[in-house]
Amino acid sequence: MRPLSLGWLLTSILPLTTALPNSTTEVDLIFPRPDNTYAPTPSGLPVLISLHNPTAANHFGWTFRWGVYKQPHPDIAHRLPLNTISAAIGNDTTWPDNPHLITDATGKPLEPGTYTFHWNLRGSHWCEFLPGSAEYSDELFLTNGSFSFTVASGAPTPTFTGTCPTALGVVDYVSTTVYRGLPWDEEHGDPATQTLTCAVTRSVSVTAEPCLATVDAAQETSVSKRMGWGEYATAAASATGTGSFGSGRGVVVPFLSWVFVGIGVVLVIS
Repeated sequence: MRPLSLGWLLTSILPLTTALPNSTTEVDLIFPRPDNTYAPTPSGLPVLISLHNPTAANHFGWTFRWGVYKQPHPDIAHRLPLNTISAAIGNDTTWPDNPHLITDATGKPLEPGTYTFHWNLRGSHWCEFLPGSAEYSDELFLTNGSFSFTVASGAPTPTFTGTCPTALGVVDYVSTTVYRGLPWDEEHGDPATQTLTCAVTRSVSVTAEPCLATVDAAQETSVSKRMGWGEYATAAASATGTGSFGSGRGVVVPFLSWVFVGIGVVLVIS
């Protein structure tokens, strides 16, 4: 099932510009939030993230994976979530706003109960060159985590304004380069002719700035209208504005079904 399209949301988050260096990217989670209780809606649950220096992030590549699991469920600590929002290394997509808001949503309503939100953040192809050695990875692991939230009938309508998002990860890039010397196998073939375009990183020396990505009142109204929250519970949703959104499979994974579904479709933002 395809997720609810929230692409009509306003593209800019707030009229503030990130102060991070142009080579540094940051991903913040705006919604959902840990340990909060939300009212059920006919349209599921929105997922909102912000991307600082989005042009650099797209150029070097990034992947945000997320999943919603009804409790109780098996251990998911070492499982990659199903839903994916990403840009492949070398992506030339640019957005005029910075930070940039990206939205996705579960593809079905959440019944009352307790849920786990599980996420994983990675960079794209990565390599490192040191005196006498070199290494590479198809993906640069940055961070991951999980938290619980509750869906309950009669719960208050969630708010998005006035609360700083959660910084998920920050990475500082130097450049892209070409890695040579891949091991021979059926995928890569002869190492003399196979190369990998990869990103070179350095230690992060700045502090994350999640509070620059707070949703404004107009966006809060837009989300509430689309999801059917609060005073908009019976109102017809109307799509206005523009934005970017994840269009992978926004699936809520119930107990015991997740072991069969595998990894979701990778979305390249373009």
